[in-house]
Amino acid sequence: MNKIKCICIVKGFAKGEALISNTPINFLTMIDAENGEIKDLNHYLYGKTLKDKIFVFPYSVGSSVGAYVLYSLKKKSAGPLAVVCSNKMDITTASGCAISNIPAVYLKHRNIIDALKNSQALVVDGEREQILIYPN
Repeated sequence: MNKIKCICIVKGFAKGEALISNTPINFLTMIDAENGEIKDLNHYLYGKTLKDKIFVFPYSVGSSVGAYVLYSLKKKSAGPLAVVCSNKMDITTASGCAISNIPAVYLKHRNIIDALKNSQALVVDGEREQILIYPN
């Protein structure tokens, strides 16, 4: 198990499988607000869902309404267990996680995302500002 430091934006604890996007996400246009599925046909994670995953991605782009997509997903039990921004924590992601009570952290070092794999077991611990990475 590896441990990496992170900076907490929304406190909380989550354990689950990673879903990793190496490209920014627009929650409003790329994510289905009903079921959390990535609906952008051009995205390499097309058809995958955020539901019950630890979603790792650089940052969000697009409309601030994306925060309400995260809120809608949480209310419908279709949202991520936690969010990890690998580049920067943007206001849309931070506010969406805050109103939805989804743990949210960002990485101090951007190159750490390269060590992560989809479906890898992660623990996000906002209180201790750390992410535990379990080997596959």
